[in-house]
Amino acid sequence: MEEPRFFVSYAVVIGAWLFGREHSPPALPARRSEGADPALGVSVLAPALNDADSVARTVTSLREQPHRPLEIIVADDGSTDATAAVCRRLERQGMIDRYVRADSRGGKSSALNTALALARQPILLLTGCAPSQ
Repeated sequence: MEEPRFFVSYAVVIGAWLFGREHSPPALPARRSEGADPALGVSVLAPALNDADSVARTVTSLREQPHRPLEIIVADDGSTDATAAVCRRLERQGMIDRYVRADSRGGKSSALNTALALARQPILLLTGCAPSQ
């Protein structure tokens, strides 16, 4: 008699659960003291395409977040409006950590890959520029 396929799967899961119960749970990491290293940094990757009217609002909103260190990288995917000028101004003001512009359109994934190559923090956050309302 052939056993149903799901029976074997259930047996493996139950066996793993029973085997895992015999071992003690892993030790929790020690709590950090007051003088410990700061929280892990976050790199925010923001692709932009013709977002001159919204990129400043998006960056300002990100800078208002309390988490530090926070690195903001804007990757312009060949915008034809004033996005480049706005982003360069924001970069000079220290609102954007890095701004990179593609000369030709590669799509959102290309812009994100470019920004990813520049990211220096261990945690990544992907966002877009909030459209005007």
